[in-house]
Amino acid sequence: MNALVEHFDRSRPWLEAALTHSVGGYDIAQVRAAIDAGTAQFWPTANSAAVTTIDTFPSGLKVLQFWLAGGSLDELTLTEANALAWARTLGCGKAVIIGRAGWQRRLAGYREAGRILVKDL
Repeated sequence: MNALVEHFDRSRPWLEAALTHSVGGYDIAQVRAAIDAGTAQFWPTANSAAVTTIDTFPSGLKVLQFWLAGGSLDELTLTEANALAWARTLGCGKAVIIGRAGWQRRLAGYREAGRILVKDL
């Protein structure tokens, strides 16, 4: 079994839990497909996992978006630092987390620019 498959299967419960807090536009198979296609990046650690994407806007601004994360908060803090360092090498000018308020308390340097609210219709 290759490392990606092994780590993804092990991380699946954390990522599925993170998906329950999203708007419901993706399932775990679609997340895996985005990673396989290279449109999302997978950041596994021993006790956590995160998935990021890079969005490039018409202005040329590149933004690293933390899409999904779950597991050990201590490990995710290290993942955040590694992902930011990698994003800087690609010319990203910003990082975005759309998530629960707890992330702002846990991670330094982020400011609240608004809240994402979702209502089922």
